[in-house]
Amino acid sequence: MPSTLIGLLVAVYALIPGYCYYAVRRRTVPTRPVSTVVEGANLLVVAVVVNTLTLALYGVLQWVPWFGDHSPSIVEILRDSRGYLLESNARLAYIGAWAMGVLAVSSVLAVAFACRVWPIRHLAAQFAPALSDESVWHRYFELNRPKDTDTYPYLECHLADGSYVAGPLVWYNTDIEDHPDRELVLGQPLSIVGSDGEPVTLSPNSQVILSAREIRRILVTHVVDPPTMDSI
Repeated sequence: MPSTLIGLLVAVYALIPGYCYYAVRRRTVPTRPVSTVVEGANLLVVAVVVNTLTLALYGVLQWVPWFGDHSPSIVEILRDSRGYLLESNARLAYIGAWAMGVLAVSSVLAVAFACRVWPIRHLAAQFAPALSDESVWHRYFELNRPKDTDTYPYLECHLADGSYVAGPLVWYNTDIEDHPDRELVLGQPLSIVGSDGEPVTLSPNSQVILSAREIRRILVTHVVDPPTMDSI
């Protein structure tokens, strides 16, 4: 733990991007509850990753003439931080303004990781599984949907009693816990086969509500045009 006020402020400063990641994930993705230890580890790992990327970018930009001439020197800060920072009030304010800018970049990167936005989507896809805490339904119904086409989830549900229900996903319960009482709703066109192997005829406006405890397995396909009963 930091033993001085300055050390505490630096620790809080470094962890702010991790908190940004945590806050955005909780607002945008249905997530499972995890222990305080796991939650803290996730926050810390994200903070370390985005701060490292930001400092690497800062170091690369030191080669740019204007940026290198006007930005604080990391070497001087590490060599004699007290003398360099406290040379004058203007120097302290100047470095504080740059520190806020670096923090803003780190926080933006953390939010980008949380939202899986381009251009770091592929990096987030590799990095996120270790931090993944969202609902399985949300991951495979929403996050895995192709982004370049107008598709929607088409579910084939094999039930515990041996029956089969297939149709476009209309709605699903976004509870953060994957409990067996959560439900999903399938709409038209519906394909239903009873436990006796015979097709079930429904009215054109019918929808089906299924409880998770009734479903043995779900096959998820993102389609443009749903398959018909004849093609199954």
